[in-house]
Formats: sequence, structure tokens, C-alpha cells
Amino acid sequence: MIQFWTMANDVFHAREAKRLFGLVGAGGTLANVVFGLLVSRYARRVGAPNLLWLMVVQLASCALLAGAARASSRPPR
Repeated sequence: MIQFWTMANDVFHAREAKRLFGLVGAGGTLANVVFGLLVSRYARRVGAPNLLWLMVVQLASCALLAGAARASSRPPR
């Protein structure tokens, strides 16, 4: 979560941040509810230790996407 807000601080200026804060917050809340319900199903099906590997893949994907977003938001030199 800290990583997301750090990136958002670099990408959006104050006016955009005020406009998008509600949308980002609502999306985060909805995602937590939906994925929270799905994780309980997956934990029973594949086992909790195997979900850790899924989290590793998701965090690595998040890091790659954050890097790509940061690179695309830089002004051209």
C-alpha cells in the first residue's frame, strides 16, 4: 500500500489526486472484499502454503507494473 501511494504521489498532481482519491479508495475496498472472499475458496482448494507462491507472483507483477508506470510517466529528455 505504501508503494502505491508513493507512486501515486509521483504520478498525479494535487488536482488529479483530489479528483481520483475516491475512485482509487473505492476500488481498493471493493478489491479487498472480492479477493477476500475468493481467497477462502482457494485456500480450501489448493492449501494455504501454496497461496504464498501466488502472492510472490502477484507482488513481482506489481513491482514490474509499478516500474513500467514510472518509466512511462517520466517527461521526455
